[in-house]
Amino acid sequence: IPEEEKNLGPHNRLIHVYHFTKDASQNQM
Repeated sequence: IPEEEKNLGPHNRLIHVYHFTKDASQNQM
């Protein structure tokens, strides 16, 4: 985990994971 993401806190990291999985599922289609 990069330092910037550690500083964001769990809520923002959840948003980051949400966007990552959303992009991943779009790439699969």
